[in-house]
Order: sequence, then C-alpha cells, then structure tokens
Amino acid sequence: MEKNSRSAAGRGQRIGKGFEAFISVLHPKRLLLCVCAVLIAVSPVPIADFNAPTAMNVFADTTDDDDSDSAPVKALSGVTPQQSGGATIDLADSATASGDGWTYDSGAGIFTIHDGANVTIKGSTSKNTVEIASGATATVTLYNANITSSNTNSPVKVNSTATLNLKLKGANSLTGARTALYVPNGAALNITSADGAGSIKGVLDATTSDSHDATIGNRRDESNSGNGMAGPITINGGTINAIATGGCGAAIGGGDQSGATVVINGGAIYASVNNQSGYAQNGAAIGGGAATNKTVSVTIRGGSVYASARDAAIGENGS
Repeated sequence: MEKNSRSAAGRGQRIGKGFEAFISVLHPKRLLLCVCAVLIAVSPVPIADFNAPTAMNVFADTTDDDDSDSAPVKALSGVTPQQSGGATIDLADSATASGDGWTYDSGAGIFTIHDGANVTIKGSTSKNTVEIASGATATVTLYNANITSSNTNSPVKVNSTATLNLKLKGANSLTGARTALYVPNGAALNITSADGAGSIKGVLDATTSDSHDATIGNRRDESNSGNGMAGPITINGGTINAIATGGCGAAIGGGDQSGATVVINGGAIYASVNNQSGYAQNGAAIGGGAATNKTVSVTIRGGSVYASARDAAIGENGS
C-alpha cells in the first residue's frame, strides 16, 4: 500500500514536471494561438458567416503596405460630397435654396448674395453664376472656385449700387462669353487676398472671349446707353491674371468706349489685351476701352503690375 502510494506520488511529480516543462517552452504568441484554436473549434458559428467590419471594408488603400501614416486614401463610394449650407456655397449644388446671406434661383441658375453677407464660394460649375444684389454690401471669399459661363450671364456680377469685397483663397477662375467679373456703373469692387492686404496669396484667373467687353469691369452695352463707365475697382492684394481676348475692352477697367477708375495698392497683377479680332483700336490692359471719351484714371500705389497691350498698356488707349 505504501509502495503504491509512493508510485502514485512519483507519477504525480513526473506529470507536474512535464506540464511545467510544456508551459515553459510555450512562447506567449504560441499560447494565444492555442487558445484561439480551441475557441474556433468550439464556436457554433461558421467563420465565413461572421461579417465583422475590417479596415478593408472602410478604406481602399492605394499604396504598398509600408505603414505610412501619410498614405492617400480613396473616398468611400456612395458618399455624397459636402453641399451648400450656412455661409458656404458649393457651386455644383443646384438643390439647396438658401443659406446665411444668400439665395439660389434654380430656374435662372443664379446664386444671389445679399446685404451684409460674408460668404465662401467653392467648387466648379458651368451652369450657375453669382450676383451681388442691388444695394448690397457683401464679402465673398472665392476658395478654389471655378465658374464658366457660355451665355450672356457673367460668372460674377456686381449689380448697380452694390459693393463686393472679394477675397481670394487658393486657385480660382472666372471664364465668360461676356465680362468675367462685371462691375457696371454705380457698382464697386474691392479685391484682396484672404491672407490680408499686400499678400499675393490667392489667385484669380479671369478671361472673356467677347470682342468689346472688359474682362474685369463693364460691358460695351453701357457705353451704348450713355453710361460708359465701369464702377470703381480697387485691388489691395492677391494675384490676378486678367486677359481680354477680343481687343476692344480692357483687361481691367472699361469695355469698348467706356472709362474706368482703377486703384492698385498691392498684390500681383498681370493684365493683357490680345487683339484676336483685328480691330484698329484696342482697349488698354488696365484703364479704358477702345475709343473712349470717358474719364480714365489708373493709380498704382503698390504691388507688382505687368500690363501688355498693342496700344496703351495702362491708361487711355488709341482713341
């Protein structure tokens, strides 16, 4: 009996030492795999049916697996881009009817900015345009905004008796079959960088294909009606590239036979008139339109100005 007890004790010691040896050679990761294997073996649900979300369900990685924190990620399919709302206008949004200081007319395709508004406009469109309501004084920041208009509507129009304080952020473009940024007699335009006066940050590329309109300024229509003066234009900052491709209108200032008052205090301005239509008289790059008999005043107090035209680069043209 005593012998049997000692044998049993010996076997117990040997089993205990064997288990200790088994545990001692198990790396923690191996132990975890063993536990996982046991759990999988007893799981009543097939693994293939367990649809837990993974990173691959959420993101489409476009780079190699280099653990880079800066790797680009594709947008989720089916996610709706941010639309207009509050004081922000998305030019591609033709569904939102209004926001803080602005309204949208879906029939006309016009975003109207109202008095006292401080609005940011972004996105791209070839269907919608922007107007500042008559009598309004408003601040608009163009933030990577691109507007193309192939009809008689200017991409941006400052209605009579309105004042537009325009800030530039990022790269922006206004391309019109008529005046790109329309400032008629009685309206006023002030342009600067969103980073403040004197900064050249924030770009505006403006182009018109009309033979007689200014690119930034007024149209020949006004000179025909006896109101041949663009509204005053003041540039305090930003980078502006204005091109008049028709020949008779100024790049910045008056349309054909129109005068203008332009003041440049800062920024970088590139203005040119290309006589693609072959007219005998051209508008100035900055100043009056062709054959104007109206007042032309150009004052440059600061900034960098580059002007190019066949006739007068700055001021009055060959009248």
